[in-house]
Amino acid sequence: DPLDAARNFDLMLLLNQSIEVNLDDFLLPEKIKNTTNPIPTLESEIENTTDLNLTVESEIKNLEDSITILLTD
Repeated sequence: DPLDAARNFDLMLLLNQSIEVNLDDFLLPEKIKNTTNPIPTLESEIENTTDLNLTVESEIKNLEDSITILLTD
């Protein structure tokens, strides 16, 4: 179904943008270009990983809300 394909594409773009924003908030872009697993670098940049967990939880909630809106439009 073309409509489902368009929605899936929109969801993928939304998720990708959210991930990029979160990584950019915590990492310098040059640090993540040269690694296949940015998580250890990310953790080393954050004194308290609880901050990361709260940010990720908040972003997941925002994504869920955005997905719901996309699916109900």
